[in-house]
Amino acid sequence: MHPRSYLFFDPNDYTLLRIVNDVLCRSPQSQSIRSLLSPYMHPRGIKEMAATQVLRIAYAIASLLGTLEAGKALDRLSALRSLRDEVLISASTYFQKNTARVLIQIMKDLIRHKDDEETQLRLAHTFRMASSGRPQTVRAELTKYHLLEMPEDWNQLAFDDHVHDANTKGRKSPTHLVMDAWIKGIRFLTVVYYNYVEPEVAAELLEAASILDVHIRIGIEVSCRFRGKYVRMLWEPRSYTDGKSFGAFLEEQPVRAFMKEGRQVSAYQQKYVFEALQAFNAKHRSSINAEFGLDLEDLNEEEFSRFVGTGQPSLLHLAKYIQSCMEPKLQRAALNMAQEYAAADQNRRKELETLVEDLNAIDSEMLITRYLQPCRNPELHDPSIPQDGPEVPPLLRLGPGELLPRLAKFHSGSSFTLNLSNLSIPDTLEILYDCQGHITNIELYNLKDVSRGKWSMPASVHQVCPGDAVDLTNPERTCAQISELRKALNEDNVIALKRAIRAIIWSFEEDRLALSNTLVQVKTRPDLSRTAALEQELAAMDERKTKFLDILFHIETFHRYYKNRPLGSRIGSGSTGQSRHQYGMGVIVLDTLTNRAKKIALS
Repeated sequence: MHPRSYLFFDPNDYTLLRIVNDVLCRSPQSQSIRSLLSPYMHPRGIKEMAATQVLRIAYAIASLLGTLEAGKALDRLSALRSLRDEVLISASTYFQKNTARVLIQIMKDLIRHKDDEETQLRLAHTFRMASSGRPQTVRAELTKYHLLEMPEDWNQLAFDDHVHDANTKGRKSPTHLVMDAWIKGIRFLTVVYYNYVEPEVAAELLEAASILDVHIRIGIEVSCRFRGKYVRMLWEPRSYTDGKSFGAFLEEQPVRAFMKEGRQVSAYQQKYVFEALQAFNAKHRSSINAEFGLDLEDLNEEEFSRFVGTGQPSLLHLAKYIQSCMEPKLQRAALNMAQEYAAADQNRRKELETLVEDLNAIDSEMLITRYLQPCRNPELHDPSIPQDGPEVPPLLRLGPGELLPRLAKFHSGSSFTLNLSNLSIPDTLEILYDCQGHITNIELYNLKDVSRGKWSMPASVHQVCPGDAVDLTNPERTCAQISELRKALNEDNVIALKRAIRAIIWSFEEDRLALSNTLVQVKTRPDLSRTAALEQELAAMDERKTKFLDILFHIETFHRYYKNRPLGSRIGSGSTGQSRHQYGMGVIVLDTLTNRAKKIALS
């Protein structure tokens, strides 16, 4: 540490930093303060004589952050309760909740800089200053960390209807996820799990949410066959507010049987991930080494499984694992280029600058797009395309109209949300009709779709990989048109619904006529290789047109499905906390913010 640091920092800054480091190192010296955080001791009681509130808050936050990744669920929840008691129950400042949000964020930053003592001291000093609750100081820190000031009444409408934790493909444990949502000011959160959910995971999530007063919905994403692709539905068993009641629901025999089938689906889908790892070793690793001048070694399957941890192995996990293996190689390559750059001529310097830009562009999205997705490994079995082999689990053989009634029998309060990420507007119309009112919500807007567009074609007819130069569906246009359909279904006016359906049919007919004209043109060319595929697609569209006319004929029946329970909408981010190209979790209604925060958001 630089000697002059002693001149700039208060002895209390050193004390606070020592406590934090003791907690993270699990030092015996931290036990004296730990005993003060016993749940049996009131935060305004005798322990105020043993340690200042600032030090107790610092210890509580550091304890929580120290258990988020490596600790057990009970340790995480116990630390979260202690933190709540110290920063919320015992706080006497007007800016209570905003101060608590800032303190946790500063402590996260302090722990992140564990190898830079001077930066840690600066943050420790800032932590002590912010703990006073002075609005000016707290607001400055909120701005620094890109956090909006929330009303102290905590009545803002901030939510996210689609996020992931570490038990699927996210980065954070359930407790960590809830804590970060609270820091952002989110009050309503839907956490999505693929195919099944473990009782202990649900229990931790619901308990953490009750501690911080976050309203949690647990969603289980299931897949259904539909016209050459899989449609994703989110099943939410409602009215369970605590881990005990939800755990009892999961222990019911029909639900346990379904969860067992869900695990089979996950195993079937994850098989491709491990096959993609082997394909990367066999063909892609050498091309990466040649292109970027690296010496990347073969990936180890067991190390990858340890890297995934409690999550369900996915291509995102595999890409992150590859990136972690590449990191030391990339740093060494960058160092070598920096040394060469000093003595290089002008032309060589330009080449090195281009190469450095290419190295900086290597991230998980790039690795998935160029090397890992199924279209880059056509020799492998693609689980995203419906097939009929004996290895396909029974659940993946069902259509939406078959699966949803079965799930609805498990719990009368279940809700089902239709994910639009790979659906067209005609797809949505047909699925809503086939499910006969079982679909209660549509995920109308997903921030992940907005950032990368949507792919609405069947997976079986892809000519190129998603992410290449293709005609992607505009999410805003899709959102607007489906909103019109939803509004028409919810209105007590069959004429409005008829108008909306006819608009969809007319647009579909225009696409069908365009395809018919394309087929005529293709037949006049010497190369007839595309003819069979186009004829098959046109026949499917002809058959589908008949289906749409049938929906129009039974429009009163369709309208009756949503007479007593309107079709709702959801907005989600699809956040995993692992992408630098996508939005983080949470959206908020501006009118529920303070005037000051509203001005900042609009600026």
